[in-house]
Amino acid sequence: MAISKKILFIATVENFFISFHIPFMQYLQGKRYEIHAAAKLGERERRKELEEQNIICHNINFSRSFNPIIALRSLMQLIKLMREEKFSLVHVHTPIAAFLGRLAARLTYSKSVYYIQHIVFIFTKVHFGII
Repeated sequence: MAISKKILFIATVENFFISFHIPFMQYLQGKRYEIHAAAKLGERERRKELEEQNIICHNINFSRSFNPIIALRSLMQLIKLMREEKFSLVHVHTPIAAFLGRLAARLTYSKSVYYIQHIVFIFTKVHFGII
C-alpha cells in the first residue's frame, strides 16, 4: 500500500508525542499518511518508542525558554525540513514550537497548518472565612 501524504507533528520535546499523540498518529498511519515528528530529541529510549511506531523523527534544537539565537536556529532547521519533505499538513503543539512551526510553514508556503492550544488548568486553594 503506497503512502499518499506526509504529516509533520511539531512539539518542543518528543515526550509530548509519546504522552498524548501516539494513538492519533497510528490512526493517521492507518489512513495511509506518512508521519513525521519534529522535536528536541532527548533520551534514545524515548525516540525509539516513536520509531517503533514507524514515525520518522527529526531533531530540532528547540528550547523551552525563549532564546532568540536558539529560536532562529530552530526556525532554520524547520524551514530546511519543510522544503525537503513538502508536507501535506503541519500539526503544531506547545507554544514556542508552535510559533516557530507556523512561521516556518508560512515561509515555505506549506499547504495546511493546524495548531491545537493545549490548556493547562492550575488550581489554587481558596480559603473562605468569616471576618
